[in-house]
Amino acid sequence: MKEDEAVAAALDALPRNDAGDVDIKALIDEVARLIDFDELAERRNKATRAVRRRRQPGSSEPDGQLALPGTEAYAYEPDRLVADNEGHVIEQAKARPHHKAAEAERAREVSRRQLLWSDRKTSESALYSAWAIEQLGRGRPAADITFDVFVRETGIWSDQQAEPEVGPMDEAA
Repeated sequence: MKEDEAVAAALDALPRNDAGDVDIKALIDEVARLIDFDELAERRNKATRAVRRRRQPGSSEPDGQLALPGTEAYAYEPDRLVADNEGHVIEQAKARPHHKAAEAERAREVSRRQLLWSDRKTSESALYSAWAIEQLGRGRPAADITFDVFVRETGIWSDQQAEPEVGPMDEAA
């Protein structure tokens, strides 16, 4: 069973508590039981994650620190991997200007998406909370106060199809 199908099947199979949610550990266990497993593909995924992780700050042994003008000092990691935009990586100590420029470009894009994501989630939470308080004040049963009911009744939902939302983190940053 594919990942999405396994998650959907597990959600259908698991008992829900009074609030309607499921235990995340039980969900993971059930998905693990249902999901197809390809050892070679999983080895490749694990290797991909290891290389991506090595590109993240804090992933390698620091050697001193850097203090750029106007910024706080931060660890210098000469062995951390830095990628260009052509599918190549190199240790930071050996990086050329195009590696660091590509890294900076990706970091700025990730930051932009994180800010957009944060703004959306903050707005969703504030509007939903205000609506929920109003509905409770009108005597509406708490069980009828769900996010889906909120989006449909307030007019912020439409049946037009939008592109799937891109998460705030860039796996390749």
